[in-house]
Formats: sequence, structure tokens, C-alpha cells
Amino acid sequence: MTPRAQQNTTVAARNWVGPAPAALLVATLAASLVSLGLAAPPATAGGLAASPLLGGVEEMAVVPGGPWRAARVAGSDALYFVSGNGRWVVKGEAYDLWGGERLSDFEAMRASTRSIRLTGLGPIWNDLAPVSFGDGAEDVIVFSDPRCPTCEALIHRLRSFEDRYRIVVLQIPILGEASGRIVKTVHCAQDADAARAVVRDGAPAAKLAVRPDCDGEAILRRIATAQLIGLQGVPFMIHAPSGRFIEGEPDDLAAWLEAGR
Repeated sequence: MTPRAQQNTTVAARNWVGPAPAALLVATLAASLVSLGLAAPPATAGGLAASPLLGGVEEMAVVPGGPWRAARVAGSDALYFVSGNGRWVVKGEAYDLWGGERLSDFEAMRASTRSIRLTGLGPIWNDLAPVSFGDGAEDVIVFSDPRCPTCEALIHRLRSFEDRYRIVVLQIPILGEASGRIVKTVHCAQDADAARAVVRDGAPAAKLAVRPDCDGEAILRRIATAQLIGLQGVPFMIHAPSGRFIEGEPDDLAAWLEAGR
């Protein structure tokens, strides 16, 4: 699969695992039409104003979790949003309810899309039952699939930073039913330390003894949370204090972590 890194990163990410939805193609085509001015209707004889995008779209930013894109229009300081299919344009301002910020221009909007403020999600993080390791004061959140080789490699590399960070791993079944069985086995393990060894050290999950009364509610919450933040593949890593995130594995992990401090 072609590597894909989120635009907010300053280092390359590789071997990202995730779907390639048709909606992505539609959004890409729509953005192309808008940038070329082809999606804008001509002014009518009735005197309706022409599309504000006719001045030219200089830059666009994907809004995670939805089909809209923020647009910077040439010659305007206003904030515009373009629908996923390029048909509708909204002018105004936005509010980042997770970050508690008013976003009045494109720069503020783009900065907001480049971070995920975990505190804005409220108490949901307390119900996700992650597997954690490390003694550091700062959290690094990793969404992973137990059958994803890149996820395993990233978690292995993160062990070198246990003295500075607490690594919080949220396993989700991206790669099918086999992944789902492993995720539930780890979540339902009777021995928390043994479950941690599976996630941190790559120990076989098949040897875990599970609690018979365990359900998968926390796993469902993880999946819902992943959708809420716009996750489309794994590994997906968040530097909690700064909100910076990356899809994939950074080439220089130390530099990526330090850039968020």
C-alpha cells in the first residue's frame, strides 16, 4: 500500500494501513473542480452574485471527521468551506469545541485540523481500557491493529522512550475478524501484565487466559472514538500534550516526539 502521512507532520510516515474509500476519490475530484473554477456556476440574468471561489482557491485543508474542506480564497480574508462534492460553499467562522477556540480565518482553521485535543472528548478516554506502558509524564496515544506489522514496529520503537512518555495503546480490529479475536482476547485477559506483554513485547495472544464475563464494550468505544477523530488507518499516533498526530510510522521517531514538546 502506498505510504500516506497526514499533512500536519514534518517528517515522512510509511506503511500506513487503511481503507481507500470511494468518498476519498469524490472529495479529491471535487477539490480539483473547485481549484479549477469548474464547480462554480455562472452568474444568472437575475443578478445573483457569482461564486466567491471564482477569485481562485489558493489552498484547501481537509476537515477531519466530515466531508467539508476549508478554503483560502485569493483576495479574501474570509473563511470558506466547500462541500465534499464541490457543490456548496459556506462563508463564515467556525468553533473548535474540543479545543475551545474560535476560528475566524483559514490559518486558524488549518491549525485546528492539525491537532487533536484529547481533553475535548471529555470522559470518553476513561472508558477505552487501553494497554499502557512507560513511566513518563506525557502521554503518547497509539491506535493499532494487532496484525499490523508497522504498528508492531512502532510500538517496539516506542519502548525506547518509556522513561519520558507513557505509551497508551488502543487496539482496534482494522484488519478483519482475526484481528478482532486478538483484540478481544487482549482486552479480556485475566492477567493484565500478560496482556501488556502481548502489546508491548509481541508475546503470543493465544496463551492468554480470558475472563468469562468480559464483554467488548470498550472495544466498541475505541472504534467509535477512532471514527470520531477521523482515523482512516493504523498506526495512528497522537502526542497528547500538543495534540499533534501522524498516520503511519515517522522515519525519525525521536524528532517527531520532541517537536511536540
